[in-house]
Amino acid sequence: MLIDAIKTGDRIDISLETSIALIDWTKAYVSRVEAVVNKNKILVHVPFAQGRPVRIPVGSGCTVRFSTERGILRFFVKVNEYLVEENFLLVSLKLTSEGEKIQRRDFFRFNCSIAILFFPLNENGETDEMFPKEGIVRDLGGGGMRMLSRNIISDGTMIRANLQLGSESIIVFGQVLRREELPNAMISNQYRIKFAAMSTLDQDKIIQYIYNQQRKNLQRS
Repeated sequence: MLIDAIKTGDRIDISLETSIALIDWTKAYVSRVEAVVNKNKILVHVPFAQGRPVRIPVGSGCTVRFSTERGILRFFVKVNEYLVEENFLLVSLKLTSEGEKIQRRDFFRFNCSIAILFFPLNENGETDEMFPKEGIVRDLGGGGMRMLSRNIISDGTMIRANLQLGSESIIVFGQVLRREELPNAMISNQYRIKFAAMSTLDQDKIIQYIYNQQRKNLQRS
C-alpha cells in the first residue's frame, strides 16, 4: 500500500478543492507529516501563510501530495479535526482515495490563467460538437492541467484541446479525472485533466513554457 511509504517528517503539499473565504484555494500550502495513525488517517502540522496558521474548515476536501523516499504520492483527503500536541497545532486528515504515484514533472505545476478551446470526444475518439467549448487553464504541468469551464463534462471523458503557450499553439488530448463544483465562483465547474498520448516534444514544450514564465515572474518580483 502506498500509505506505507509515508513517514514522519515527509513534506506534504495541501491544495483545496473548493473556494473558501479568506483562503487562497489556488495555492498549495506546504507542511510536514507528524504521524501516520492508521491506513486511513494522517496527522500533519497545520501549514502557515504570512506568519499565520491556515485553518481549513473541518469537512473540506483537499488534494495532498507527499514527497517520500518512493517518490511523490497523491491522495484525496478530508479535513477531520484539529488538535494540539506538545504545543504544536496539528490537523487530522482522512484519506478518501487509495492514492497514486506521480512523476516529478507532473508534480511541478504552474498557476496561470490561459484561455483554452476544447472538444469532448466520444468513444470513437471523435467529436459530436460543431463548435469548441471554452475554458480557462488555472494550473498546468507536464502531465496534466486544472481547467475551469461553464460546461459540464462527465468524469472519464476524453477531450481534444488547443493549448496556447505564448506565441505557440499545441494540440493536447486529455482525460477528465474529476469534476469539482465551485459554488462561490463565477465559473462553477473545475476539472482535473490528465494528458494522454502526448509526445515527449510537446511535453517538453509545456515544461519549457512553465520554466520561462516562472523566470519572468521572479524577474518582475
